[in-house]
Amino acid sequence: MYAARSVPLGVLVAVVVWMTPLQPLTSLVLIAAATAQLGDALIGAVHRIPGMAVFPLIAAVCHLVGAAYLM
Repeated sequence: MYAARSVPLGVLVAVVVWMTPLQPLTSLVLIAAATAQLGDALIGAVHRIPGMAVFPLIAAVCHLVGAAYLM
């Protein structure tokens, strides 16, 4: 279930960032990806699974740093 959303979203982020670096679109996709990762981190925290909380949080921070850099 997790990969059903994260894999296509990760591919979309990679394609938008590397192929078409248009700032408004890239920022929007990075923020959407960060939101999804923050949701995953919240689910991991609620279920008390450290790996399910920490790694999505790291990914969300990376996405948000990239979006902030573009703004």
